[in-house]
Amino acid sequence: MAVKDLDTQVLPAALCRGDIAAFFIWQPVGSRALEVCPDKVHYLSDASGYIQGYLVAGARPAWLATPEGKEIATRWLRATMKGRDVAEKDFKSVAAYAAKNLNLSEKATKDQWDTNNRPLALDKVYYDDFCSLSAWGRKAGTVPEMIDFSKLTSGEPLKAIDPKLVAPPPPPC
Repeated sequence: MAVKDLDTQVLPAALCRGDIAAFFIWQPVGSRALEVCPDKVHYLSDASGYIQGYLVAGARPAWLATPEGKEIATRWLRATMKGRDVAEKDFKSVAAYAAKNLNLSEKATKDQWDTNNRPLALDKVYYDDFCSLSAWGRKAGTVPEMIDFSKLTSGEPLKAIDPKLVAPPPPPC
């Protein structure tokens, strides 16, 4: 069996046409495939228990080290958390936004909503997930060195909000 590297937006059509036998990708791509050709598609897994879905916010270290940069990043994180908390209480508005701006059905939005956690933290789960990926990548020959979280992440803006959101990083893994 050959592995094909396809753009995300192509996956549902390729699966429906039979060009590929399966794909592994984040939601809502799976839900979209079910909508496009429900007679040819089914879920094998939603990845629960394997790894969380992550969206990573990045900033230049030099900017983040400035008082202004740290303050802006902290305010942005607070606003993001507030938005998350509001959205978690009003799924109908989330679905309406996704329909209007992303052309997603309510079901596709719900599938994604139900399988994704929305933590904003540098916690043990985060570190364990990425250490596991790092080990797999090194074994596969695609990651040349261990991850050193002390060089990769900064928990200062999160600590300013709540120190419990930031666990000490593990040794390089």
